[in-house]
Amino acid sequence: MSPAEIQVKINLAQREADYWREIIARKSCEDCKQWQHSACSLAGGVVPPDDVVRVGCDNWSWDEIPF
Repeated sequence: MSPAEIQVKINLAQREADYWREIIARKSCEDCKQWQHSACSLAGGVVPPDDVVRVGCDNWSWDEIPF
């Protein structure tokens, strides 16, 4: 494999890593699998405080919805 081919693979890996970093950087309750009907199902349907909604909690699990 040539250095140019290796660099292409490095660039692809970097773009993928950037994609995943962005998901973590933007995470919030609103894109969590547990967020249902504007409330947290893990909290028994309670709406978390605004500061938690903005960043999610330790149980955050990405819902994989792209919008």
